[in-house]
Amino acid sequence: MTKIISNTMYGNKFCATITATESDSFIVSNEYATFKAKKALSCLIEPKIYDTVILYKKDETNIYITDVLERAGSSVIEIIAKDGLNIKTQNGDLNLLSDTNISLNASESLNGFADEANIVIAQVSFLAKIVSFKSKTLNVIASAYQGAIDNFHMKSQSVTRHVDGHEELQCNSSRKIVKESDIYNVNESIIVAKGQVKIDADQINMG
Repeated sequence: MTKIISNTMYGNKFCATITATESDSFIVSNEYATFKAKKALSCLIEPKIYDTVILYKKDETNIYITDVLERAGSSVIEIIAKDGLNIKTQNGDLNLLSDTNISLNASESLNGFADEANIVIAQVSFLAKIVSFKSKTLNVIASAYQGAIDNFHMKSQSVTRHVDGHEELQCNSSRKIVKESDIYNVNESIIVAKGQVKIDADQINMG
């Protein structure tokens, strides 16, 4: 005999405690019996051992866990959707709030689509093997920028750079290839070389 909590027109509901897991089912028991039960589709929280749950008895062979009432200890609540999960809001915003951390992990790809994105972060650490970035307009305003890159390759049709203050480049070696013309318009130019300075040209015009 099973202890009945309430009667419905479809069957009976009762309380039990999960004692073990077996394949895709749970072993639950109360003071009257021990039996197998499956998680109902509407039960979003993944049940764990020692959880107190409500079960729905459809018939003698089909018993479902519909709700998780209590958990013996403190643990992370899991929502597992085997065939995918969509969360959609139609007339309002969707907010994810956390007092500590928010993690997004994907085995294959992570996609985000929006007409406008505003991200305010105090500190960013970005690690990637391959980055493909396409933008019609990119505006970057930074009071300080520090970057360490092993290999950097950029291909652009047109690049315009304005530096109001001081610009300095330090490197072991440098090479620049210009197919057409290279024009410098400066008030003063100083070249300091410890070794040899070589200019190889078909024609040199000075003055």
